[in-house]
Amino acid sequence: HNMTVGWNKKRSRGKTTGRAHATREDKNEFMSALSQCANGHPTILILYFYKHLLKHGENDGMPQIDKDLFFYIEVQKFKDGSHNFADEEILKRKLQSIIDCFLDCVYTPTLQIDIPADIHQKTLKGAQRYLSGKEVVSTLFDEAQLLVFKELLFYWAGFKKSLSAHEDLRTRPVNKYDKMLQRRMEKIQNYQTPSSDFTLPSIPEGAIPTFSISL
Repeated sequence: HNMTVGWNKKRSRGKTTGRAHATREDKNEFMSALSQCANGHPTILILYFYKHLLKHGENDGMPQIDKDLFFYIEVQKFKDGSHNFADEEILKRKLQSIIDCFLDCVYTPTLQIDIPADIHQKTLKGAQRYLSGKEVVSTLFDEAQLLVFKELLFYWAGFKKSLSAHEDLRTRPVNKYDKMLQRRMEKIQNYQTPSSDFTLPSIPEGAIPTFSISL
């Protein structure tokens, strides 16, 4: 029921080309795919999903939806690493990196994921309590993680419906950032150094040439 309400709310904003109704099967499959990423590196399927988010997020009025994906995965890594034999300093560094990348970023906007202001502040306060040792609990991201999951789930459903039966998921996809880096590299490789030879203008007969150098 909650998934349907959420979908209707998003659909009212306008054309939602990247989203679709999510089924229980979609939810279970998505959770499994995210868990697999948290235990290692992003899979080819998740990289194609990331490309889907980049393609549709901006048009759907969700320009940060791609960052929601990596926030979820990094938070899950933090939670999975929180156990009785965990290295507390490593967990604190992981927590600080999540804050710096997603919750209090040096770039604009400082909040890089799609969560309300009250959840943002609540999560930041919980993170600061964890870092100070006052309240060391691995559940401090639960509300924020659940919210981004709900947003991402509709896109996962849309992504799965858009997949062609003949699409080759064995090779790494090329997204817009890959293409941008490739164009930059081509410009660097094809750069031609300007000629160091230059011709001075002709000097009228009888004139005395003088040169000055400014430092």
